[in-house]
Amino acid sequence: MSRSYRAIAVACALLYASPAPCKKDEKHQTAAEVLPSASEAPHAQPARVEDEHRWSILVVGPVSSAIPYVGLSVEHAFKRRWSAAISGSLGYQRLDYPPWWWSVGAEGRYYVLGGFNHGLPLIVAAEYYHRDVNVVSLAPAAGYKYAFSFGLTFDLSLGIALAYLPDEQRFRSEARPRLGLGWSF
Repeated sequence: MSRSYRAIAVACALLYASPAPCKKDEKHQTAAEVLPSASEAPHAQPARVEDEHRWSILVVGPVSSAIPYVGLSVEHAFKRRWSAAISGSLGYQRLDYPPWWWSVGAEGRYYVLGGFNHGLPLIVAAEYYHRDVNVVSLAPAAGYKYAFSFGLTFDLSLGIALAYLPDEQRFRSEARPRLGLGWSF
């Protein structure tokens, strides 16, 4: 029990207890004499509810894509509800030429519910894909992230990417599911 709660309990006990009979020379102590003054009482520090992580490193993979790829995303929390991430991925598609492709991107996150350790972020991601056709995309998304106190982190999001293909001078849109598993520290 903290000192402030003990002080309140002692004060209540002294105020409501009936005084015991005493000798003529004895004096009863008042609550002001028993309890420490406000200047003597230590200031209570707020308890930390959870250990806040500031960085996440995730291995990102496709949720519903037939194209195998692996990605790496590094996210940093600037404030409780704001974070930014950079990402890169490498993929292989046997049916296309060239079969290998890569991408780099950046994203900003605002956690509408919760915070960096676990919460619901609204995400804006910008990415560049390099393959036989170059693609630049902008994808708003929403998701959920959960980081356990020991660091294991799950990150799931679903968005709609608006992609521009400069070589073909056209736009296209597609669903962008993403599942990440990694570590936060």
